[in-house]
Amino acid sequence: MIVVTCSAMAGVSGLAAGPLPTLPLRWSTLDPMPLPVFDAGAGLSDDWIVVSGGFGEDLSTTPAIQVRSESRGWRPIGTQLSEPRARHTQTTLDDGRVLVVGGVQGSLRPDADQAPVTLASAEVFHPLIAGSDFIALGEPLVGHSAHRLPDGRVAVIGGSWVRLFDPELDGFTEAIRLKHERHGHASVLWNRTVYPAPVVPSLAERKQDPDYNIVEQELAIGSVPTARGASIGATMEPQKIEIPKAHHPVKYSTRLVLLVIGGNGDSTIEEVDLQAGTSRLWQAQLPAPTAEACATVTMEGRVLLIGGVDTDTGESLASSSWLDAHESVSAGPDLRLSVGSAAATCFVDSMDGSVIMFGGEQRDALSIKPVAAGRMMRRGGERLFTLPVPTAAACYARRNWIRLDDRRVAAVGGYRYVDAATATAENIAPGVYLRGLIDVVRMPSPIGGD
Repeated sequence: MIVVTCSAMAGVSGLAAGPLPTLPLRWSTLDPMPLPVFDAGAGLSDDWIVVSGGFGEDLSTTPAIQVRSESRGWRPIGTQLSEPRARHTQTTLDDGRVLVVGGVQGSLRPDADQAPVTLASAEVFHPLIAGSDFIALGEPLVGHSAHRLPDGRVAVIGGSWVRLFDPELDGFTEAIRLKHERHGHASVLWNRTVYPAPVVPSLAERKQDPDYNIVEQELAIGSVPTARGASIGATMEPQKIEIPKAHHPVKYSTRLVLLVIGGNGDSTIEEVDLQAGTSRLWQAQLPAPTAEACATVTMEGRVLLIGGVDTDTGESLASSSWLDAHESVSAGPDLRLSVGSAAATCFVDSMDGSVIMFGGEQRDALSIKPVAAGRMMRRGGERLFTLPVPTAAACYARRNWIRLDDRRVAAVGGYRYVDAATATAENIAPGVYLRGLIDVVRMPSPIGGD
């Protein structure tokens, strides 16, 4: 099992050149979950927080479905998945049901009979109704991603395919083949601006266009010098010269695409056209093979990619990148994460367009150290702030960050490993600790920090 430590936390959130301004946040906690978990699925269904599966305190996967209402707290666990799973995706459908896909099943304990195995199945359940509909997949999936589409379907990206789940038919009805196999990738649902190739109208059409003025002019050339100094006579036929009367604005359109970025051992960027059912690779690539980065679409329509793991070295990345509609990749803002951040979660503030990052882990081959503070980026990176996380919550990794509403974000689950030295310093027993409380942060005012 990978060890999660909480040592040297100042270095984990280390800053490159002097401290960043800090935005104070209002943190609170919700009552403990009936069953603390990590690597679970988490999301909202109507006003309910829904947590599915995950690894429990015995480090084995659980089938439990946990549900909490804003007014009444946690309900008793009255329903469960068809099979235990963790590291799956969880997507809420338009009718309130929940789709979970893939993940692993088994135990992380070294002495366990069943090491985690990847699942080739999905399930659909209603948070308040017992039972789950089981769906077989064509291949096992872990390290995949999922997005609910505007028409209510769900696109699941992973392995060799983008699979489209239709909630009206309760099954996967279409599949789009990927150019590269993907797992551990980042993905976004993107309204990409498309500039079509110019169409040149015929001369007859241009003559009828009041924005063009067609004039004829004879251009005569008496002699044209040659390379050897001689000259030849030449007369050009009358030429038609087109003078536009007015500037024609470039017409553009947008289309909804999935942008699939990197993955284990991959630096390519793949664009999936959901309407056409096709996929193609961008010519531009990431600077290095990158896995477990986070990505979001900013208000100005660009894609921001943050951190990740360099799969060649196994170390977390401190860089960010812009991906734009011209299919170019350029260096993003310096988020001052000198030790890097993998598996973070990004949100875009709907009030002012700020990009907010929480969670994330410093990675190397042997350990994970949770990043102790979030980031808020404003004005395309020109303004950057540190978002502090309470000490009690900052030591936990493998958390689910979900958006409760426009101004609140919640962190669900998580675990840490306490070794003997840390246990002595904190006067607790060594071992694995899970975060049962849900930590809730209220975002700062849109004008705060300016």
